[in-house]
Amino acid sequence: MSTPEWIELGTIGRPHGLRGEVTLLVPARYQEAFAALDTVYWNKAKATAPIESMRFHKGHFLVQFRKVNDRDAAESVRGTVVFAKVEDLREAGFDATFPDELIGFTVVTEAGEMIGVVEDVLDYPAGELVQVRNGAREHLIPNVPEIVIAVEPEADRMIVRPTPGLLDLNND
Repeated sequence: MSTPEWIELGTIGRPHGLRGEVTLLVPARYQEAFAALDTVYWNKAKATAPIESMRFHKGHFLVQFRKVNDRDAAESVRGTVVFAKVEDLREAGFDATFPDELIGFTVVTEAGEMIGVVEDVLDYPAGELVQVRNGAREHLIPNVPEIVIAVEPEADRMIVRPTPGLLDLNND
């Protein structure tokens, strides 16, 4: 699968305080790169959203956008989807594979046993799960270095070292 042009970073949440800060829950894989950005986009480049300041607070970012100066303005952007350009994330230091790039990859064990094909990458607060399907069987594999030991984009392949019982879950 090809690299996407845009990455959805999250949806603007509730206002924080009276000066226009808003909450934004950014997936863990992008947090470091997001913290280095100075501009994001609302609703896929329809509006540039320069960032005045940001800080990490209780599991999410508190962001002050240049165009949002008070609580009423913050409330008006609540629910807005925030995007970043892939090239901006790369320039900010993100060098991993994007979740959309993994869709369609073949998943095998380090011994070469076929597990299935990546259907989706699901983002949860505890981390990402790679949804892999092989016929009627579905596996949810944590996207952590201890289990996903290699991603080979040139071969459209992901190599995993499943923990005992992992591949038996969800398949009664």
